[in-house]
Amino acid sequence: MVLSAGQEKSGKKLTTDVDGVEWIETDDGKEPLAYLQGYTDFYGHRFAIDRSCFVPRPNSDLVVLAAMEWLKSRSLASPRLLDLGTGCGNLLLSILAGLPASATGIGIDISPGSILIAEKNRDALISPASRASFMVKDMGRITVDDIDGPIDVVLFNPPYKIKSDDTTAEPRDAFYAAGNGYAWYAAVHEIASELIVKGGCVVLKGGKGMMDNIRDIWHDWHVVRTWNDKQGDARCLVLQREP
Repeated sequence: MVLSAGQEKSGKKLTTDVDGVEWIETDDGKEPLAYLQGYTDFYGHRFAIDRSCFVPRPNSDLVVLAAMEWLKSRSLASPRLLDLGTGCGNLLLSILAGLPASATGIGIDISPGSILIAEKNRDALISPASRASFMVKDMGRITVDDIDGPIDVVLFNPPYKIKSDDTTAEPRDAFYAAGNGYAWYAAVHEIASELIVKGGCVVLKGGKGMMDNIRDIWHDWHVVRTWNDKQGDARCLVLQREP
């Protein structure tokens, strides 16, 4: 669906928030335009999306750029990636689309609906489709057996918003986090060393002003690089497990 001139004239107001997501007024309030269109564009690719998925933020391309830079600095014949909280699969699939066919990945999400959408996007974007698989699983309970051995790169863009009285049309489990927004960073830190090969890395995204506390949580991992968004705020960390 494309927003028509008629809809604009009928009083449907289209706004863009600070994260670059377009919202449209509805009878029940507002919701992301992507839900009405059935797709969103990210990193040069078009991704199917529905209300089971968190809408990818444009600045999440930092995770893609950071992961690609790290991988290109290594000589991995067949890199394996793990995307925790994959949603529509935009991070994992964008990276795999830019890597040789020997690169493979696994996407994890607790939402069955999101996994179905991710598989649809995989089939449209990745060849052969077997390079990417998806699994319904609580990302805090993933084990190395679930993923058939340790991974080279973990992609991690978890929920980090603090719950409030505000409502969101997006899935709340993909939006809010306990522990003042840090619960998932702490939970995945506890299991990360079991999931990643020695010398492998985690590429994670956080909210504005969160990076110092995230570094403290991941204090025993080496910070390879901090990536800033277009506003100059630190939003992405590359963390390496020491050999």
